[in-house]
Amino acid sequence: RLGSGTASSSTFLRGDQTYAAAGESNTPSFLAYKTANTSAANATHTAIINTSELYDTASAYDTSTGRFTPQTAGKYLFIASIRAQFGSARTILQLLKNGGGPTPQQYGENGNTDTGSHTRTYCIAIHEANGSSDYFSMTGYQNSGSTQNFWDTSFAAFRITA
Repeated sequence: RLGSGTASSSTFLRGDQTYAAAGESNTPSFLAYKTANTSAANATHTAIINTSELYDTASAYDTSTGRFTPQTAGKYLFIASIRAQFGSARTILQLLKNGGGPTPQQYGENGNTDTGSHTRTYCIAIHEANGSSDYFSMTGYQNSGSTQNFWDTSFAAFRITA
């Protein structure tokens, strides 16, 4: 006898010999972006607010504040990117939880040494969220010596497990 429960194409046999539903829904999830410029002062962390959404399964991303507030507790995979053209400037992208400073998993950096080239800086991280008591946002930093623009930015996340 194999396990308790009902075997089907949508269940699997777990190690404890019970059948369980396969997969998770990976929601809530969102993908927000901005194609217009975000002005970034020299040597300053600037909030990146993506003002358009490709999708947002739980209306958890706020296009006016740039914050993702998951309503469901769990672990989330975050992906963020910024694009810049600053000559030989350093570009940093940070993912922040509840407005706090980044940890190494929340940090992307690109030292552009090719003047005139476009750089894209990425940050990929996994974070635990307690549901609606946590929020996530992103900032960009550049040190070109003057105010510059970030453009073609994006911010996405989806729940990977409870």
